[in-house]
Amino acid sequence: VMYLLEVLSNVEARNNKTEDDQLVERECLKCLKIIMNVQQGLDSVLATSFSMRKLSLCVDSDNASVKQTVLT
Repeated sequence: VMYLLEVLSNVEARNNKTEDDQLVERECLKCLKIIMNVQQGLDSVLATSFSMRKLSLCVDSDNASVKQTVLT
């Protein structure tokens, strides 16, 4: 979980995201969603102090497909 959130944070911090960056961002979000569908995974994400902040930043993304991945 920590690794996925760290990668997500690094990609989100970039000013000029490439298509590859956006793909990595979407795939990290998909993985986190799968992890959070299991109680132990959800507990792990919630136990990480900055996880909700990182996920919230993805909702603010300029890329519609990233927003859709977070919200669906």
